[in-house]
Amino acid sequence: MTDETTFVTRRSRKRVTKIGRPPIRKDGRPLTPAERMRRYRAERKRERCKSHRVKCSGNFEWYTPRQYVEAAREALGSIDLDPASSEIAQTVIQAGTFFDARDDGLAQQWHGNVLLNPPYARNLIGRFVDKLLGELAVGRVQQAILLTHSYMDTAWFRRAALACAAMCHARRIRFWTPDGDVGNSPTTGSTFFYYGPHLEQFRASFEKFGMIR
Repeated sequence: MTDETTFVTRRSRKRVTKIGRPPIRKDGRPLTPAERMRRYRAERKRERCKSHRVKCSGNFEWYTPRQYVEAAREALGSIDLDPASSEIAQTVIQAGTFFDARDDGLAQQWHGNVLLNPPYARNLIGRFVDKLLGELAVGRVQQAILLTHSYMDTAWFRRAALACAAMCHARRIRFWTPDGDVGNSPTTGSTFFYYGPHLEQFRASFEKFGMIR
């Protein structure tokens, strides 16, 4: 009897150590198996979203591949300004004017036909979107194409979508980096927003990349 009791006690201790105290509700009652599974799935979803944001929001240098630049040039007629760029990116974009980090495009006046691929940092992307919308509102920018990740749950994405004339939901883009490496790709698709009167030209230039809305 003594040996059997000791064995059961050891098994119980092992089980408590491995599984731990079962989750409980706020009122102190334990969760049902279905409730525990829902909580587990919600926690996994939050972890995936957290990992995704960290991976995709801190990299500033995501340069637009040539085929999308040429489609933007065709849709706009010309690229007069690239307000969030660099000398390296201009080897492909070749805008009439560009601003790099030293110029601080947020502090400048924008003009003409704009191609904007903003920095994908949380503290910057929304500010660049709002800057573009403000320059369109006062008439200094006549047409624009904005390229961002498809973060449809963010406030800045909704502001951009509400103001645009059309948008193209594209598949994941293989961006390039300052060292010339091609193949960096976010874990989500991308969206091209069009602002301007020439919807048919935008559609003709971008429908090969994804769905136009």
